[in-house]
Amino acid sequence: MEVSRLLRGRGVTNVILVTSWYHSRRSLATFRRFAPELRARCVVSERRQALRPTLPYVAAEYLK
Repeated sequence: MEVSRLLRGRGVTNVILVTSWYHSRRSLATFRRFAPELRARCVVSERRQALRPTLPYVAAEYLK
């Protein structure tokens, strides 16, 4: 992962990932897989909406 290489080169030890709420779980897991030595946390960038309209998106993310 190019980003993790760049962060390591700059001496970064903590990272905040900014994404939508339904991508947050997968984004954090992927980042931790490629850069386990970096402390990462995820912050949601948009207001969470009602679950019913976004349920298909949530189901698709869990399958990925």
